[in-house]
Amino acid sequence: MRTLFMKTNRIYTPLRKYAWLFVILVAFGGLWFPKLGLLIIPIMLSLAVLGFAKGKYWCGNFCPHGSLFDFILMPISRFKKSPSLLGTF
Repeated sequence: MRTLFMKTNRIYTPLRKYAWLFVILVAFGGLWFPKLGLLIIPIMLSLAVLGFAKGKYWCGNFCPHGSLFDFILMPISRFKKSPSLLGTF
């Protein structure tokens, strides 16, 4: 059986440390300046290119959304096991 939750010490690159600010900028800034949403297009293109070339390299090293979870949500997480209802089927 595999563990679906874990608490680890992680090493972050400077890009990964501050990438979460991009998510906040586009999400809330886009309410007043909708053209900020166009910044997502290069992100999606680089994700697709790196996905074919290196697999999940993007997810662990550059992903702004993952950075948001690591820096904002992980410190307040209780690291409890997910309910079995949410498990894989």
